[in-house]
Amino acid sequence: MDVMVHVSYNGQSQTMRLCVLKDDEPVLFGRDWLSHVKLNCDTLFKVNSVTMEGLR
Repeated sequence: MDVMVHVSYNGQSQTMRLCVLKDDEPVLFGRDWLSHVKLNCDTLFKVNSVTMEGLR
């Protein structure tokens, strides 16, 4: 299932497509996200996630 999500990181904001996978699938961070959100890997410590119920 694809959903559009608002992503904010380090003063940057984008609305981007997020592909929700079945349980136990590997988590992927796509090149399309990397081209829009410039990550500072030295200071990146926390990634938030939501449940399927949170998407409803």
